[in-house]
Amino acid sequence: MKRFLNVTNIPGFQFDTTSLLVFACCFFQEKKDIRLLASEIIINLVEKQNIDVNLFSDKLAYLITNKYGVLLRLIDGIIVLKDVSPLHNSALFLILDGIFKRIELSDKLPTNFKKLVENYLDVMAKTNQKPSAESLQFFEKYKENNSLKPLIKQLLIS
Repeated sequence: MKRFLNVTNIPGFQFDTTSLLVFACCFFQEKKDIRLLASEIIINLVEKQNIDVNLFSDKLAYLITNKYGVLLRLIDGIIVLKDVSPLHNSALFLILDGIFKRIELSDKLPTNFKKLVENYLDVMAKTNQKPSAESLQFFEKYKENNSLKPLIKQLLIS
């Protein structure tokens, strides 16, 4: 994975759907050094505008839906984008919104899902963005969830 990540950081590297899926998998890896390297690379890719954040969020949603790995690892890996710059905040908003648009969960939410929603709300406020209609539709299903109720209430009135 380290070699793959190093290749993705070479100027001129172009992601295709498969390499973007592999890149998304790096954020769930058990080895912290791989996750940290992936975090550094996502910062660089956003800065250079060399990543399709919508397609990236699609891959992340796919992995979360299929319980690929520990959600907290992903959250910690992508939240590094927050407050780097306005461009990075916008990219993080698009990534998180894209995840909520496409994710399909059973009734039981993954551990630390609340942290994902909290970061979404935070970056939404920082970018002055509104949740997409698809994301709102997703949250509507969980508005009675005790741990998410206050967060979803904020989302629905935004």
